Amino acid sequence: MGLQETIKQFLAESAFQPNTAAAYRRGLDAFCAFFVAENDQPDLDCLDADSLVSFLRWMLSPRGRGYSERTANLYLAAVHRFLVWLDAKQQLPPAFSLSLAEHRLSVHRGRRRSNGYLRRPVDERTPQIVAYYDTLPLPIPDPGSSLATQQKLHRQRLVLLRARAIVHTLYDTAARVGEIVSLTREQVQDGYASEVLITGKGGRQRILFFSEDAQTAIRAYLAERTDQNPWLFVPHNGLSVGHITRTTVWSVVKSAARALGLNESTSPHTFRHYRATQLLNNGMPLESVQALLGHADVSTTRAVYAVTHTATLRQQLQQYGASAHEAARSLESEADEVS
Repeated sequence: MGLQETIKQFLAESAFQPNTAAAYRRGLDAFCAFFVAENDQPDLDCLDADSLVSFLRWMLSPRGRGYSERTANLYLAAVHRFLVWLDAKQQLPPAFSLSLAEHRLSVHRGRRRSNGYLRRPVDERTPQIVAYYDTLPLPIPDPGSSLATQQKLHRQRLVLLRARAIVHTLYDTAARVGEIVSLTREQVQDGYASEVLITGKGGRQRILFFSEDAQTAIRAYLAERTDQNPWLFVPHNGLSVGHITRTTVWSVVKSAARALGLNESTSPHTFRHYRATQLLNNGMPLESVQALLGHADVSTTRAVYAVTHTATLRQQLQQYGASAHEAARSLESEADEVS
């Protein structure tokens, strides 16, 4: 079936109101014209990750159609609705990722609407924070020293082991700071849980996923503790009780960022941005990334499936994700090639 016939079927099956159908028909006709202008033929096999961005630019450009922004947005909505329909019918080209195309369109629109101001990108060296704490040497207890010295060394070991567990948790789960400081030992099963159900922002429940690296870091930290505090991350100043504050998590990240010379804006929230960007760039569907982060704007069938079937998200994380050390080593390799 040709593209024009497919569009006709889409409009017939969607049962739009007459005015909507007419507007969508014009938008899809413009899409066909765009394909002809770019590829000499209206063929869906020409779709790629930049097609939606290129189509929008073409519509707004005087060299293309010179449409108003309102018209261009309407026609783009028609094309997006058409592509979602094709996706549901599994009629999109196998090499085309609608989620990736949507993500690139979202990034483009964010930049275009900011009148030329580009937001500072997430520092790609973020995973090096994890590697930094993992390679810091642990203080070694000295049985021959004074009791005060032994206690000081023990606190230093606890603080470093806690920092390792915190940054591994930030990287693996892409959780918010408040969600991390509220974790309990029972929830993580003392470091043996690979999945933890939490109630996040807006009262929405979701699963946090822990890799073997994160579980190992948590177990090492808890093995050093002798207290009965039920919280996962606790103060070690001998004064405070309960769990650590958000400020402690910020201090852990900021200290490493300064030592590594990372962007001064690096914060615990940077891990969420970095992880989302990494997964999207590697091909993880946008809806799954939204589900992983606990965002509310998850509405498509695939997203609902990802939310209700934990295995799906875990499989996608394994497929599209990379451990912090793998990501850090990748950056080091790229730096070596450049030098």
